[in-house]
Amino acid sequence: MAPRKIASGDTSASASHAATPSPSRKKPRTNAGTKGKKAAKNRQKESHFPFLKLAPEIRNMIYVYALVSNKKIDIYRARHPRLGREMLAKRRPRTGRGRKDITPQLLRACKQIRNEATTILYSHNWFSFEKARSLFDFLGQYATHVRDLRQISLSIPNCRSDTVEAAFSMLAHAENLEILDMVYDMSGGTNGSGAARLFYGAARKWLEAVGIRAGNKYAALQVLQLPAIKTLKPVTHVDYWGHSHTTGVSESQEGQTEFLETLKSLLD
Repeated sequence: MAPRKIASGDTSASASHAATPSPSRKKPRTNAGTKGKKAAKNRQKESHFPFLKLAPEIRNMIYVYALVSNKKIDIYRARHPRLGREMLAKRRPRTGRGRKDITPQLLRACKQIRNEATTILYSHNWFSFEKARSLFDFLGQYATHVRDLRQISLSIPNCRSDTVEAAFSMLAHAENLEILDMVYDMSGGTNGSGAARLFYGAARKWLEAVGIRAGNKYAALQVLQLPAIKTLKPVTHVDYWGHSHTTGVSESQEGQTEFLETLKSLLD
């Protein structure tokens, strides 16, 4: 039997059919993204400096370098733009910028660093308060660290304020306070003795607490530092119309001595 001839049209159809590839099996997909993330995370872990593996003494040196300022740290109140009232300011009122000489952000690194470094922040710095209300707010906001405070400056225009008494009541818990540098305008008390009585009335709880802890009722006088005190000297003059005026508000070392002697007698 003669072989069958294939027509040209059939040849193209067969060729086309033969050239069509059969569907291949799909390769299983690999989660390349997940693997990449894991690899990056591992590299990141390897690149981290093992800070907590350093000796405690070295970590403390780093904390001091990062958290201790060679200047007084001013604590003040400023009006909050949204609340419309004064609060403790976290930034400078003029520039709106935070301090650059210390790095408190370090405390956010982890719990262990925060626990180790917080004491250094409060015990090694000198905090300055422009009025008693700032001190009161600060001690209330950071009550757990009051015992760590070592050096404080405080400006008091006068002691005729419940806020001054409240601030000193809270300051009584500052067990390790070494210096209270107080700028006190005593012109309101007429003289050093009168000003001392006003101060004793406002700061009595703090004065007594320091004495009890030290076993010496005069111990607060060793903590208290006073500059030359502004006192109102009874200097008078008569004007053209015959009216008498008292003048002479000035800084006086004599007023400071009188203040301390009177305060000591009140502690007896």
